[in-house]
Amino acid sequence: MHDLAKLQITDIKGSFEKSLNCWQHQFRIPIFDHLRGAASQTTMGLMLPEIKKIDDMVVENKVDCDCPIHRTHGLPCAHEIAPFKNRGEPIPLSLIDDHWNMLSFEKRKDDDGAILKVMIADWNIFMAKMVAQNPMTHMHWMKTLKPF
Repeated sequence: MHDLAKLQITDIKGSFEKSLNCWQHQFRIPIFDHLRGAASQTTMGLMLPEIKKIDDMVVENKVDCDCPIHRTHGLPCAHEIAPFKNRGEPIPLSLIDDHWNMLSFEKRKDDDGAILKVMIADWNIFMAKMVAQNPMTHMHWMKTLKPF
């Protein structure tokens, strides 16, 4: 059993290396620019049919999406990808669940809250600008931020 587990770990590490260094031709499209080398090829393979759906049909914009790929894999569906594809922009890595872009068995370094500190600084700048805005703008942002 131990040898089987070691073999599986070796296969997974090989897959990680392949995702970091080699890209299949089908993943060399501009929409994957931010994902190549950062997310696994399996991720892009799962997303490819969703991207093809956008070309094959009219994709409606949905606020509360319950598509299977989103629920089961934590990956964006055609509804979430369509705006990026229509604008000619790559899919941001932030739409991909973290477990898909962890291409290593090594534990990630704790950033000591550095990201949170940046977010708080950005929020403070946003709030300082909001104070000077009119009440209609306040209402707009309140409706926008309420779901979060």
